[in-house]
Amino acid sequence: MRIGDLLASVSAKKEAIPDHEETKRRFRSGQSLTTRITVGEWLDEWLAGKRRRDTTLDGYASHIRVHL
Repeated sequence: MRIGDLLASVSAKKEAIPDHEETKRRFRSGQSLTTRITVGEWLDEWLAGKRRRDTTLDGYASHIRVHL
């Protein structure tokens, strides 16, 4: 279904078919095939998915905020 959505989006926008390897990588990792996210959005998702102690999460959040 996700690949069908990708092909429909490409066809509607009259874009080139995306790179096969990149599409395969994004599909396997569960990423959206039709939209792109920024590094900041990805880091927010990554941090939300972490299951660690609060001090570890606070450290991660601090590093992201200060250094990235």
